[in-house]
Amino acid sequence: MKIGVPVMDASGVALAPQKTWFTMKKTDEEMEISIHDEIGFWGITAKNFIKALNDSPKAKKIHLRINSPGGEVFEGNAIYNELISYGASIRVTIDSLAASMASVLAMTADPGKISMPENAMYMIHNPLMMIGGDAETLRKYADVLDNLKEGILSAYMRHSTKTRAQMSKIMDEETWLSAAEAKDIGFASEVIESKDSAKNEANRERVAICKTRVMALATFPKAKSTEGDNPQPTTRKGDPMDLYLDKNGNLVDRATGQIVKTKEKLVAEGENIALLTVDAREKEMFEARQSAAAAENKRISDIRAMCAGVPGCDEAFIAGLTKPEVTVQAAQSAVMAKLKEGLAHIETIAGGDESDKTRAGLTNMILVKSGIERDPKKIAELHQSELAPVAGLQGLIRFCAAKAGLKQGAFAGNADMGRIFLALLGYDVPGIPRAAMGMNTNDLNSVLSTTANAAMLKGYGDEATTYQRVSRNVSLTDLKQADLYKTSGSPDVLVIPEGQPPKLGVVSDKVEHGQLRKWGRAFSYPEEMAINDRFDLLTTLPYQWGRAIPREQNNRFWNLLLTGNGPNLGETGAALFQAAGAAANQAAAGGAISQTTLSAGFVAMRRYARLNPDGGQSRTTRLNMPPRIIATGSRSEWLVRQFTSNVYVPQTTPPANTNMNADNLFRQGASMGLEPVIESLIDDLVAGTNAWLLLQDPNIIDYSLTLSLQGRETPQTMSRMGGAGEVKGLIFDIEHFFEVAFVDWRGFWKNVGV
Repeated sequence: MKIGVPVMDASGVALAPQKTWFTMKKTDEEMEISIHDEIGFWGITAKNFIKALNDSPKAKKIHLRINSPGGEVFEGNAIYNELISYGASIRVTIDSLAASMASVLAMTADPGKISMPENAMYMIHNPLMMIGGDAETLRKYADVLDNLKEGILSAYMRHSTKTRAQMSKIMDEETWLSAAEAKDIGFASEVIESKDSAKNEANRERVAICKTRVMALATFPKAKSTEGDNPQPTTRKGDPMDLYLDKNGNLVDRATGQIVKTKEKLVAEGENIALLTVDAREKEMFEARQSAAAAENKRISDIRAMCAGVPGCDEAFIAGLTKPEVTVQAAQSAVMAKLKEGLAHIETIAGGDESDKTRAGLTNMILVKSGIERDPKKIAELHQSELAPVAGLQGLIRFCAAKAGLKQGAFAGNADMGRIFLALLGYDVPGIPRAAMGMNTNDLNSVLSTTANAAMLKGYGDEATTYQRVSRNVSLTDLKQADLYKTSGSPDVLVIPEGQPPKLGVVSDKVEHGQLRKWGRAFSYPEEMAINDRFDLLTTLPYQWGRAIPREQNNRFWNLLLTGNGPNLGETGAALFQAAGAAANQAAAGGAISQTTLSAGFVAMRRYARLNPDGGQSRTTRLNMPPRIIATGSRSEWLVRQFTSNVYVPQTTPPANTNMNADNLFRQGASMGLEPVIESLIDDLVAGTNAWLLLQDPNIIDYSLTLSLQGRETPQTMSRMGGAGEVKGLIFDIEHFFEVAFVDWRGFWKNVGV
């Protein structure tokens, strides 16, 4: 990549361009443009090329002929963009060589419109520059080169049949492509008979000369002086870049005064360029070039932002506005005219179907761009809609403002975005009329509410919790105290005497109680979100609040279960966990997880007495059900996973019959298999250092229940406009009805550990 500098003589006086590297001629409807030299040298810039093109009669077709070793990236990019936006059909012929930046210009061709003689060649490589300075300077310009490469790759992908990664590797390897090879990767659509087969070696030499110029004309930053703060130019004795043309036209090394090449030698080699001394002037000119490029990028970015959401602002319209000669002010006038033209076609009251379609499209746009919606059909639907170019929260506001007839939204700056946002929500904002056309003020509220609810539910589902695995969900019909009957037993089946009906039995007469409570919090989208263009907060805020709800449910479950000896039960009139008595479900002494302690838990749980609900008419029987889950804290996770793995055998001294010990009986799927549940709260809530619990399958015995409201099993968001004393903006109230209830001691065996 060459950094542009004027051609000067040894005294610093600019020389007039001696030649140009392009020609243009118009024939009928086609303009023929020949680029048969190095792009951007000889003091001729892209500006000259663009002026010559625009001064020529408008052509419907362009035939671009290329025989060039490449040149400057910035100059080439300007020419590339001008040809793409010119509006003509373009065909390209590679007369002999399209190397480096010239290969990028070949990509301006329409699909299937690149011809190459069989002896012509491409050469593609990474952009390059020669630079000096400290580590930070080198890192900075490495990033510049990476960005330039991405732009070149984007041009190549217009025609390439390779993937972007494959093209990047081809660039890394500085690849020469024959016509046949170019056709294989999509860089040529037609290979034609060659006219001259003796050019390829000469072409390689031309590329080498061009790359030397590129390196020689790169810039070096100033070196810091050791005396004072005034920077001094870097000097390098004998540096091949420290060259100039003397008054006789000889190429001279400034450091030694020796003639490097005579004028005759330069003319014979076709050289007509003076290489400047590498001094402070080059640094200043490079920075000026960078500043101009940044200003141009900002101009284009500002124009694109204006067009976001304005009906009719398609890519062709935007391309016209981003031409170098169009100022931002002129673009504003054009976009305003387009906005008025679009609004003229919007009916005063949009039909219900159209309004619904707009709301659905906006909702899908927010969810897709935030990553919440990943359905390929929904993503494709967005990319094919008018909402695809809408960028950021401010782009969304501009789009909605255009639909609602608020013309202030088209060119509003950051400071005004908050006011327009409030107006779209339905606030009375001085200087902004209430929306009267297209979208009404309720539409944005509806869109944001729908997307917030979707993001909240995504967060609700993503939060990692453990309570669901050891409890069963029960939906209640109201908020009153509910009776929760036990189902861990049933009456005996009795003999029926002849001629008598079966005797009525009661499944359970033991009742616990539970009552729902409402939980929630509020969050807001204030006007500051619009001012700061925080599109991300439209979904991250509700997503995080959605995660907070199951986290609280999990905390509630384990805290109620493990604080002290647990909640009191109506059946026993005592705490859930007892170390002695008929309802004993806790080891009398704590112990680490081992074959012995696990076996003791299995025996105890199998011997739990069933319910005897019908006044002694049934026998007292044992539950005879083994546990299916082992729960512990993070400190004992390694041990629990060892005991439940397929390869670990707990016994250290096998019995005589080793076949009995060939399998881990506690592994998942085995006869005494246990599913591990790891919950860090157990470490915090039980006095022992390595507490653990055995639990039944909650779908077989109702021992712990999570209660929810019927029809409201998941949390919901409700939106409202902030009132007096509240934030100005949209406020969301998140609500969820839930509670935890423990109804049967028979589902647990607790060991406080050691």
